Amino acid sequence: MVTSKTSFNQQWEDLNKCLLLDGYKINNDEIITIEPSIEGVIVIEDDLTKEISESSLSKKDDIIRLINESANAFQKVIPDYNECLSKARISLETMVRNKVENDNNINESWGRSLNQLKLNGFLTIQEEQSISATYTFVSDGSHIPLGFTAEEYSRYGRNLIMTVCYYIIKKQNSTNSSFDF
Repeated sequence: MVTSKTSFNQQWEDLNKCLLLDGYKINNDEIITIEPSIEGVIVIEDDLTKEISESSLSKKDDIIRLINESANAFQKVIPDYNECLSKARISLETMVRNKVENDNNINESWGRSLNQLKLNGFLTIQEEQSISATYTFVSDGSHIPLGFTAEEYSRYGRNLIMTVCYYIIKKQNSTNSSFDF
């Protein structure tokens, strides 16, 4: 039997986890910001899914599904932080590989796809290195830096990946460019 208290506690825990993903925390019955924010800016993930939906990527539904699965893994009653980071990383990989596949009708690996975007001018050397470093950083999820909890590291890594995804899709949609490989 589910009691009102049980239902409330589950919903309260879900609210706490959703707030954490958005950079907030409940502390002594007060919602506090745990990440710097700019007033008036919409949460990156809302803008990200909007941009992906409006993109020409053929696997946009898969990318959005992976992003949602990443958030759901974080928000579970017993969170799966490894799944959260894995799904976030796969969403980035899928986006990069799908861009190359759509533009040139070739299916390349993650590294080759990222390199192709650099070689053909979609990404600068610095952008390619930053994206690669972020992917690698999150891939090393089992090596949580000293002082971080698994929850903090998962949230941080996921936010990094979501920001990189937003950067790529926004650039894609802004330039609406296609390159010959």
